[in-house]
Amino acid sequence: MKNTKKYKPTMIELFAGYGGVGLGCLNAMFLILLAIDNNDNAIQNYMKNIGKHIIKMDILKVTASEILKYIKLKIGELDYAHFSPPCIAISKLGKLNPFNQINRLYFKSIELIHAIQPKVFTLETVDNIVSDKFYGLLNSMLYDLVKEGLYRFEYRILNAEDYGVPQSRKRFILMGVRKDLNLAPAFPIPNDYLISVNDVCPDIDYFRSTQFSKKLKSANYPCCTLTASQSIKFIKKKKEVKPEVSELAVLSTFPETYKFEGSYTEQCTGIGNCVPPKLAKAIARTIKEQILDKYYNVKKNNAA
Repeated sequence: MKNTKKYKPTMIELFAGYGGVGLGCLNAMFLILLAIDNNDNAIQNYMKNIGKHIIKMDILKVTASEILKYIKLKIGELDYAHFSPPCIAISKLGKLNPFNQINRLYFKSIELIHAIQPKVFTLETVDNIVSDKFYGLLNSMLYDLVKEGLYRFEYRILNAEDYGVPQSRKRFILMGVRKDLNLAPAFPIPNDYLISVNDVCPDIDYFRSTQFSKKLKSANYPCCTLTASQSIKFIKKKKEVKPEVSELAVLSTFPETYKFEGSYTEQCTGIGNCVPPKLAKAIARTIKEQILDKYYNVKKNNAA
């Protein structure tokens, strides 16, 4: 029997960036208690659009006790925690070095998960983490989860284009559900349709990536992956032009009301680094409906 009592599950997000995950979670009816980032421009944009609950901290130095004190919850009380560690050493466009020191942030994320013990967690990064080169890194992360034994976990590669985003963007999503919930990880079901560049930017005729395949592609398809650098060019009326920030925003499913600040390069970087809000919403909504709602219903029924 469904519990009709309205509630908003609580969540925190680390490596919050421009707020793609935050916006998706707000739209999925989560209450964001805390966001953390270490980039001034990202914090400025997050604060302007999502809320003032974001703080600047070096996540390698953050402790679970500091987070719990800030959100005023005890170990195990938080519903959901999301982590998006930097992918620069893992991305095909980056350093491709599994031993790069920045990858410590993946293990720091796992450490905080075990210390805070949210009911559900997700960790997002580029799909290249499942490649042979990063086999050791990924398996070390998974081993840490197995060793602690607190979570039932699963990972999948999700493509944003399957969830209402006019952009082909594959992402590794690791999801864990605390074992005492007696529920399994749940991932969103893909749409049976795609949204093209033309659907949201009708004046674009063609596009091409400046980093991947550089061939022209019709705007009747989703665009290529937007990255932290200026990674796409458009053809409008037979003329090649660089994208406007508003175009990058809509291709990432940020609403027109979202206001970006900073230089052109900073805004391109911020948008390119983000999880598209519609993908984040699909994941968060599935977590709420298929895991947290069920848990709280069960908890209420058992207590009755």
